[in-house]
Amino acid sequence: MLQGHGNRKEAPAVTQMNRAMAALKLSLAEMRARNDQLKALIRQFETQLKRIPRQAMYGRAPLNLALGSMAEIEERLLHSQTQRRHLLTIMEQARLELEALVLVQRVESAREQLVQLRKQLIDDTNEDAQSEIIRLETYIAQYSKQAERAITNGLTQRAT
Repeated sequence: MLQGHGNRKEAPAVTQMNRAMAALKLSLAEMRARNDQLKALIRQFETQLKRIPRQAMYGRAPLNLALGSMAEIEERLLHSQTQRRHLLTIMEQARLELEALVLVQRVESAREQLVQLRKQLIDDTNEDAQSEIIRLETYIAQYSKQAERAITNGLTQRAT
């Protein structure tokens, strides 16, 4: 909806923000794939833990072997569950960071539009331009506060 025309001075910051957003999106995609792998691995270990007692009960596997296998599988299961929990924490931080960057980008775009409208207003008095300026100022104030909360929440979560 809001599209701005950046000047040359702001272009490096915008490019840097776009790069950061692209990097976060790629990281999140990689993390989602890793999460899917971990979920499949966890299901596999849980299935193995359910099957081994039957093998021991019906004599298809010696009791000592079954107990040892169960201990090893349970250790791997716990490790995979811990990894997944840590991964989900990282994913949430990345999601919050991306959300904050998107909000900042929207605010910057609105500011650029506001500058253009103000220049236009100087050239000719236009009621539509004045109402658009008011709308953009409200938008900037609202989303600046939202971006601030997103950034602050991300920093608060990192500290804990």
